[in-house]
Amino acid sequence: MASQIRCGPRTTGMGDQWVGKTVGYLRGKLEAELSIPGGAPAVVSRDGGVSSQAVQETYRLEHGDLLEFVRPAGTKG
Repeated sequence: MASQIRCGPRTTGMGDQWVGKTVGYLRGKLEAELSIPGGAPAVVSRDGGVSSQAVQETYRLEHGDLLEFVRPAGTKG
């Protein structure tokens, strides 16, 4: 499975172009495209989203990762 990045309903295409990039770099690069809210926690899962873990801005995406920027509950947009 290739890597993918999402925030709410917005998703990047799947591919390996994100592998090796840090969460901080990806946040800055995709902030406008995915409408990532400031301070949104980053979470990574590798098994289709069944289990996930919070990651730091320095985490480097690996092949098969699903990186999600999580919107705080009760927010729109």
